[in-house]
Amino acid sequence: MDQKHDGRLDTDDFRWGLMDYGIELTKEEASELVKSFDTDRNGCVDFNEFLAAIKGGPLNESRLACIKRCYDKLDVNKDG
Repeated sequence: MDQKHDGRLDTDDFRWGLMDYGIELTKEEASELVKSFDTDRNGCVDFNEFLAAIKGGPLNESRLACIKRCYDKLDVNKDG
């Protein structure tokens, strides 16, 4: 989705990226969505803002353990 490869998604990046997945939004709708993710109010969504928004509150022990197991399985060269 990050067409400029700058680590941030502006409204257009977000909108066109979602369209690639079949989610059609107007520019105004995409702008509102970006605002809901954009906690530092710089007009863009960075990875940490996106991650915080989709994961919700703090992870409980069960979820953390599951994530660790998945990560360990995917980390084939064990370099972390």
